[in-house]
Amino acid sequence: MKAIYKLLLLAFFMPAFSQAQDEEAPKRNRVELTYIKVKIGQEKNFAEGVKKHNEKYHKEGSPYSAGLYYIRAGKDAGMYVWAMGGFTYADLDDAPGMGDHAADWNKNVAKYIADYGDVEIWTYNKDLSSPQESKVAVETIMWVHVKRGQWHRMKDFMEKVNAVQKENGGEMYMYNNALYASNKATVALTFPSENWTDFDTPGYNMMEKYDEKYGEGAWRTALDDWADFVKWQSESIWETID
Repeated sequence: MKAIYKLLLLAFFMPAFSQAQDEEAPKRNRVELTYIKVKIGQEKNFAEGVKKHNEKYHKEGSPYSAGLYYIRAGKDAGMYVWAMGGFTYADLDDAPGMGDHAADWNKNVAKYIADYGDVEIWTYNKDLSSPQESKVAVETIMWVHVKRGQWHRMKDFMEKVNAVQKENGGEMYMYNNALYASNKATVALTFPSENWTDFDTPGYNMMEKYDEKYGEGAWRTALDDWADFVKWQSESIWETID
């Protein structure tokens, strides 16, 4: 099984963030997500078709490596997500496209698809993530729309949260949306789990650990601040498809 972050080796268009990215050498830290609605009763055939297609044209270790996910609950529940990456934008110039690649998809996958949804490109934010090499079957994803001009406040908060995560063995990954839209999340936070059983075992108390590190009442103050710079948020749970 693969988590989105493993596909990446898997935004807000704000001047400060864009400038920081431009100053770095290109990295294969971007992933393309395609949302797909599958015909009822064709889920198994669809998953098998995608697996064979990926093995042929999107081999693991390449910039075009791909995986499949099912949204079990929350935002976009019932949809599948085909994820390709991690790549640089330059890699897209040579990405599999028409010809045999498209013919294979149309023959073995497309016939099981009822409709295509959105296509998104996300960038892995290494500095605000606390990675681990755990086996992942299920991921909780928090989708966050940060208000325009408020990225610096989000960044400050996540730096503190990330420090707490690392000190307490918490695993978390941040991604920034490459394209802005008022109805789309600008930030995604993913929290991987090895299995559903993990959900029955609560982790450490974030409020308690945050207050220990930054002072009594710091977590409550941080949440009040969050409510001011975040326009909206939602959550979903994704399952990795073998």
